[in-house]
Amino acid sequence: MRRSKAGQEGEGAIKCLAPDIMAHIEAWLSAAHLESGPLFRPLTKGGQVGATALGEERWRGCSAISPRPPD
Repeated sequence: MRRSKAGQEGEGAIKCLAPDIMAHIEAWLSAAHLESGPLFRPLTKGGQVGATALGEERWRGCSAISPRPPD
């Protein structure tokens, strides 16, 4: 994480993720054919994955992310 309320210096921090969360992330990376760049990206109505990062305005009001289990 580059910057947060607790880390204003922008030094970054390493965070560990639970194995089930990693499984969801790996499923998303595979389904979206992502190898680099932003993890969270917009989707078109047709289901195409955008090339840019999902804008901050889309995250306002989100308190949790509940990914769908991998197929």
